[in-house]
Amino acid sequence: MQHLEKLYIVGHGDYMKMDLHFDVFAPVLQKVRLMGRLKKFPNWVAKLQNLVTLSLSFTQLTHDPLPLLKDVPILTHLYLYHLKSIVIEDGALPSLEKLELDNIEELTEVPRGSGINLSVTDFYLNWYFGNNSVESS
Repeated sequence: MQHLEKLYIVGHGDYMKMDLHFDVFAPVLQKVRLMGRLKKFPNWVAKLQNLVTLSLSFTQLTHDPLPLLKDVPILTHLYLYHLKSIVIEDGALPSLEKLELDNIEELTEVPRGSGINLSVTDFYLNWYFGNNSVESS
């Protein structure tokens, strides 16, 4: 897999969680899409030095994966769907240009502050309004 540039992993079914904890040697891997229930966020994703695009959907992760991604050097596009909540730490995601957040359950305000890099040029927020409201400023 040393020449692999794109990796899409899709899990089907509501009852089984995928265990993606295995070694991945893919030095040129640039795009990863993980779709389906995960036991835990796979450690190998944060070690991908050439990762440009990461998409996480329907993972049902109970822990925010962003702290693990803070040192990915050239991640420019991040799509997060159906996480419980997110926190963007100071200095995290230094190369991020496009951030898409979709249906983050406990999102009560648009992430902002010193954790979001000022180079973000595209920001998308899709949220299914329930009892909470979203603040933006």
